[in-house]
Amino acid sequence: MNVTVRVYFFAKAKELANRKESFLTISNSLSYKDLFEALINQFNLVAIKDNIVLALNEQLIDENSVLELKTGDILAIIPPLSGG
Repeated sequence: MNVTVRVYFFAKAKELANRKESFLTISNSLSYKDLFEALINQFNLVAIKDNIVLALNEQLIDENSVLELKTGDILAIIPPLSGG
């Protein structure tokens, strides 16, 4: 079954995706790796793929997770941040 989730982009991810938010329709049950690859490909984030983390509903996602997504869930793509 597919669900639609909201995706937020921060820092360099926002620049590369050319938007601050979007929607993604994807399988409700998938591995972190499958979700990660779908986001990288869908939103042209190849340039930062080795330097981002994903969060689901404000919680960082473990790379070994199998996810059960629901319509309305919120994903965040977070590149490394710098500054002081």
